[in-house]
Amino acid sequence: MLFGTDKRVIVSQCEGCGHVTAIGDDKFCDAYPNPAAKWMAGSCNLGTHVQRKLGGETKKVNPLKASKKAMKGKA
Repeated sequence: MLFGTDKRVIVSQCEGCGHVTAIGDDKFCDAYPNPAAKWMAGSCNLGTHVQRKLGGETKKVNPLKASKKAMKGKA
């Protein structure tokens, strides 16, 4: 279909998302017509209930440059 009116029922991982709409006894996703495909390769990037980790990696510091900055009084 041209406009994707053939929406599929959500999967269990979609529970609690802000894009879920209940129509009758079934629940559908407003953002994506096939919710199961979004969860196949990990977490859904459109999920409003998914906690994402930001950063986590520390920046490598060159010890020689760090000691020179410390000697100049820069933090």
